Amino acid sequence: MKKFFISKYATPLLYVAMSIGFLFYGCGQNQEEKPADAAPKTETPAPIVEQPNIDTVKQATIEGTWLGKFDSRPATLTITSFAGSKFTGKIVIEYRTVINQNVEGEFNLDTKKFTMKDLLHSRYQGKYAGNISENMQTMAGTFTMDLDGKKMSFNFTKK
Repeated sequence: MKKFFISKYATPLLYVAMSIGFLFYGCGQNQEEKPADAAPKTETPAPIVEQPNIDTVKQATIEGTWLGKFDSRPATLTITSFAGSKFTGKIVIEYRTVINQNVEGEFNLDTKKFTMKDLLHSRYQGKYAGNISENMQTMAGTFTMDLDGKKMSFNFTKK
């Protein structure tokens, strides 16, 4: 009878005893003792960094493509770089013979006034002066030809 009891119940009793031992041993190791007067830890939230309004950023630059008229002809002004107050770009004027001219200039963000000049030597080269609207979406001004001082008007709208 003893042999039957040991062989039949020994294995399940051994498993139960080991499970209870692991349960108590495992639970006791993971708990940290905390002083009774310690305040609970709270995480400090990350500071909120306000992102600039995309429309404001868009309006604060003159870079991009401007479509309009130069001397009553279709024209495109593309400003490719703008750093500080200086900018560079290209103007294309659709006369019978298309004029492609590289330009550079300066823009005063406070007064919204700009000056610009042609970079490629041509008998039609000259200087530009004008204003950009408060919302930075339109520009208008006068082109003065270096050769004879002839003046032509232009206006552009930002694409």
